Amino acid sequence: MGNSHGYRRSGLQFGTPAYHMMYGGRRSLPSLSNRSSGQVEDAKKKFLHFVFEVDFDFMPDTAKLKLQIFDHMTKDARVTVRDYVKSMGATSVFRANQQLQRELHASNRIFQGNCTITKATKEYILEHKVEDVRELFVIEELALCTFFCFAGVPHCDASGWILDDIVETEFESITDIAQYLTRKATVWKKPKHCTAYTEFTGRIPKKLQQQLQQRNAEVVHGRQKQVATPFAIAKKKKQVAKKKEAKVMKKKVLDDQDDEDDEDDDDIEILNPNHNHNNHNRKRSIVSTHAATLTDFWGGNVAKKRKLDHQ
Repeated sequence: MGNSHGYRRSGLQFGTPAYHMMYGGRRSLPSLSNRSSGQVEDAKKKFLHFVFEVDFDFMPDTAKLKLQIFDHMTKDARVTVRDYVKSMGATSVFRANQQLQRELHASNRIFQGNCTITKATKEYILEHKVEDVRELFVIEELALCTFFCFAGVPHCDASGWILDDIVETEFESITDIAQYLTRKATVWKKPKHCTAYTEFTGRIPKKLQQQLQQRNAEVVHGRQKQVATPFAIAKKKKQVAKKKEAKVMKKKVLDDQDDEDDEDDDDIEILNPNHNHNNHNRKRSIVSTHAATLTDFWGGNVAKKRKLDHQ
């Protein structure tokens, strides 16, 4: 760029690509005030909760979720939070909310921040930003060490699998387990799948829906009951068909055995010479039974009648 003397200035100009490559894109920021520092710390906690309370299971790497999680803060705090979120593998944008400004009758603009995370954000934080989520690692290390100690493993072998530099001040004494779990449940909530948010705008494949239905379970009378999926229905149909086929085959085998037994009985009757005599005796017994019934109807007695006939 020239001047009044007609020659170009030497050195790198601020704002040029060469200046950004040499000195960075932004001049050094002033130290944050107490108000801005508090807003930054609060925003960091909100961001980490947002990342770890969103579930991206069965989602492609391109899936993302955008949500408004940051409230109004100073300009220095907004810039610091924006840089922090960017270093964590996510993006954030602060915009002025004119409608909220009119509702609150505020003279200054009110900014609210949106944060966009992807499936890789949580993995990046767990791999490269361990100190920012140290609380989670401390809880996991203590839980794993306690499990090993109850199983009989010596403390020197049970500790140090996740973190080996836990100090005594990081231990938290628990006097009431129910109260402790209730308080932790309000701090770290159960992860919610990204597709359950109304702000999610991505496409949900059919295979993903089946996987989510198979993973989710509804509690019925204190027992877990798996949701009927197309795969489970098809498997159940095959099992029912196999059972029906087995019943039909079993019935057919029994019918064949009955037919063979009837044929064997006929052969025995033909070969047995006393078969007709036995049938005759069987008929006489049947007739005598009926006779007894008829004599009872007449009011007489069969034995007495036979005796009178012989006399």
